[in-house]
Amino acid sequence: MEALKAPTVFRAQVLPDSTIKSPFAVVKTDTKPEQSMLKLERHNHGLPAIASCPYIRQLFDVVGPDRDYVDCEDYETVQDPFYLVFEWMEHDLRAVPSDKFRQGSNLPRTIAKSVLSALTVIKQKYNSCHTDISPNNIFLSNPSGPSPIVKLVHWLCPESIFGSRGKNVKGSYEAWSIAKLQRLIGPMDPPIDDPALVAEFALARKMGIAHYEDPDTKKMTRVLRIGTLREELARIPGLKISPDLIDFIHYLLVIDHTKRPTAAEAMQHPYLLASEVPRETSMIARLLHLLRSALWYP
Repeated sequence: MEALKAPTVFRAQVLPDSTIKSPFAVVKTDTKPEQSMLKLERHNHGLPAIASCPYIRQLFDVVGPDRDYVDCEDYETVQDPFYLVFEWMEHDLRAVPSDKFRQGSNLPRTIAKSVLSALTVIKQKYNSCHTDISPNNIFLSNPSGPSPIVKLVHWLCPESIFGSRGKNVKGSYEAWSIAKLQRLIGPMDPPIDDPALVAEFALARKMGIAHYEDPDTKKMTRVLRIGTLREELARIPGLKISPDLIDFIHYLLVIDHTKRPTAAEAMQHPYLLASEVPRETSMIARLLHLLRSALWYP
């Protein structure tokens, strides 16, 4: 047993006579008495379309003092500790060095197709969405081989980050983050008519055009130093990005949910339908890292 994220996530060696074919499995538990997150994860992975989806990490088994009790539909009533046994994947996307896939690799296309396929299942079968697509939640095995395996860690939520049908996830809204997204992607309006949110967007617009006098150079300098998406991609050293990939990224990054493509629609984009081997790096990982970092750093 090896701790991956102590004290809740471990890598365990699988015994030879087990029905699990992999040499390893991931064992996950919850130290909190209510185990609410673990129960929700158990419930989600028990949904038929999720359990059978080849692009979502598989739940192998549930271990507890009374398995039938853990497996019952009223999973929220479970009080005794239990453990989820997931399939083992070699890496998360953040840990895969992109420089190995900059020439002659189909890995970026495979990552995009796998993630979008998983999102399509979640949306079409349960009218839900995944609210945390990040390099930490995309797992890979055999990334350097001819047939890499890419799977999504599943997380079911009934609303998207800016919501659907006029709804939004409640929480704090940071004008600084909004300003950077506007700079990267383009102008956007508040998703709902909420005074506090309207004020944040108004402040973000001012941040986007504000300047100050640099104390060292004495020159007027832009407060928000991040560039547009194309400018930021161009700054990545030693990287040449195909126009098709940039078009695909822009196609996905649409704030207006009425114009944003669904996962199923995105699967039909020419970049994913093309058969030639791309020459760019694993830009899906780079893009996710860029957007994630842009929300917190100038």
